[in-house]
Amino acid sequence: MTNRSPSAWQNGSWRITKLDKPWTPKKLEGPKEKKVAVVGAGPAGLTAALRLAQRGYPVTVFERLNLAGGMMAVGIPEYRLPRAILNKEIENIKRAGVEIKFNQELGKDFTVDGLLNKSGSKGGFSAVVLAIGAHKSRRLGIPGEDLPGVYHGTQFLKDVAMGKKPDMKGKSVAVVGGGAVAIDAARTALRLGAKKVHVIYRRTREEMPAWKGEIHAAFQEGVQFHFLTNPVGVLGPEHVTGVECHLAKLGEFDASGRRRPIPIEETEFEALNSFSMPTSSSPPLARLRRLNVLPTEALRSHSVGRAPSPWEPIWQRARKGSLRQVIWH
Repeated sequence: MTNRSPSAWQNGSWRITKLDKPWTPKKLEGPKEKKVAVVGAGPAGLTAALRLAQRGYPVTVFERLNLAGGMMAVGIPEYRLPRAILNKEIENIKRAGVEIKFNQELGKDFTVDGLLNKSGSKGGFSAVVLAIGAHKSRRLGIPGEDLPGVYHGTQFLKDVAMGKKPDMKGKSVAVVGGGAVAIDAARTALRLGAKKVHVIYRRTREEMPAWKGEIHAAFQEGVQFHFLTNPVGVLGPEHVTGVECHLAKLGEFDASGRRRPIPIEETEFEALNSFSMPTSSSPPLARLRRLNVLPTEALRSHSVGRAPSPWEPIWQRARKGSLRQVIWH
C-alpha cells in the first residue's frame, strides 16, 4: 500500500503532517446480490464493512451512536487520535459503497431476526456481522461504587468525547486500573484541570497492560502511580471524599498469565479525592445472551499484550500493623 498516512506517532501522540487526497478503496470483485448488515461502526465493524464492500457486497452498518468510529471516536482521546484523521478514514470507507445508519440500537430499533427477514422493513440481509465493541465498564463490586463522583472509565471518556465534560478543575482524581482506559482517563482528567491525578493499580508496573509510551507520557505529565494498591471501598456520605485501599503483594500466576495480587493484612489506608474512576471494560455479553444472538460459549473477552518495563513500583510503603495514611491532600 502506498503511503497515504496523514500523521505520525511521536512521544505518545499524533503529529499531523499532511492530509492526502481522498482515497477510494479498490473493488476486488464484481457486484453481488446478497446484502450484508454490520452491527456497530467501530474498528471491527468498519473494517468488516470495507472488506465486504470491496468484494462487491452491498453493506449497511447500523450504529447506536450518532457518529461512527466506536471507541476510536468516543474512547481514545483526541490528543491521541485527532478526529480529522479518523473522519477522513471513515469517509474513505463510505466511498467504497458502505452505508452507515446512525441512532440504531440492537434490540431496540431492530433485531438480528428482523435483519434476516426477507420481508421486513429493515430486513433482506443474507448475513449479519456483530461488532458491538466493549463499551460497558466492569464494576469493582466494592461499597460506595454508586456514590456521585464515581465515573466508570469508558463512560467518562465517552462523555468527554461527546462534549459532556465533568467539572474537575482544581480537584483530586483517583483512577483505578492499569490498562489503556486508565491511562487515557488519567491524562484526560489532567487536561480537564484536575489538581492531582493518581492511578491506583493492584499489581506492579511490569504487569500493567497499558502501552509503555502512554505510561511514560502520563508520568511526565505529573500523574502519580501507586502500585500494589487495591481499592476496597469508596468513601463519602453523599459524594466521593476518598478511597479506602489495602496494600498487596504478588502471589501465584493466574489465568491471565500475571501474578495474582494478595492483600496484605492490616494495611488499610484512606486516599482522599473528589472523583474516582474504575476503568475495566468488557462487551455487553449479558445483553447479547438475552437477545439470543450467540451461544454463551462463543462470547469471550481476552486481554492482549503488555509492554515490559524496568521501572520499579513507585510507591510501596507499608509495615505490618495498623496503617491509615492520607496520601492525597
